This record gives sequence, C-alpha cells and structure tokens, in this order.
Amino acid sequence: MQITVKPHKLFERNGSDVSLEVPISIVDATLGTTLKVPTLYGEQEVKVPEGTQSGTVFKLRGQGIKKIKSESKGDMYVKVAVEVPKSVSREQKELLKKLADSFDVKQYPKMRAYQEKK
Repeated sequence: MQITVKPHKLFERNGSDVSLEVPISIVDATLGTTLKVPTLYGEQEVKVPEGTQSGTVFKLRGQGIKKIKSESKGDMYVKVAVEVPKSVSREQKELLKKLADSFDVKQYPKMRAYQEKK
C-alpha cells in the first residue's frame, strides 16, 4: 500500500514538523507586532519583537503533526518574510527619505558589518 500526502496551500511538512511563511510589513518588522497565525489546531498568536529581520523563524512547540506511536506532536515553525511595497506615492517617498536620513549605520548591524569588511 502506498500513501501520498497532498500538499497544503499554507503549510509545508517535514516529518512531524510543519512550517509556514507569513508576510509582514516593514513597519511591523521595525516596530514589532503580534501575528495571529493558523495552526493545525486553530489560530495562535506569535509575538514579533521590534527589529525583526526577514527570514526570522519562530517555533511553536507541539503545534505540528502527531507522532506515530506517541502522544507527542511535532513543532510548527513560522518564518516571517518582510515585504517591501512595490510602489509608493510621492509623499511616501519623501517621508521614507526623511526617515532614512534620520538613521545611523549603527542601527543596521548587518550593513555596518558589511561596510567594515570592505
């Protein structure tokens, strides 16, 4: 007998663990937010701290698939993807330029590390 598991539209399976990628705005990544994410067992909140980088993964223990011959469940991994707007208005561009001018390179650890390596 062969069993085939049909892919889910949101979740990806890896053994008894599941993963989910959730897009968030640059504002939510910068200021922090609380996301309500779907799990296999209902909605759950994930706290995203301020300064969260794209690709950060949050682990929800026991929110995966029930393990065979066990009462325990796998985990769920929620990966955030910071989405940058495809287009902005003239006013938004000016506001972003003013905001960019107010930042110091010290506030960007990866950019600073890159510049120091050059």
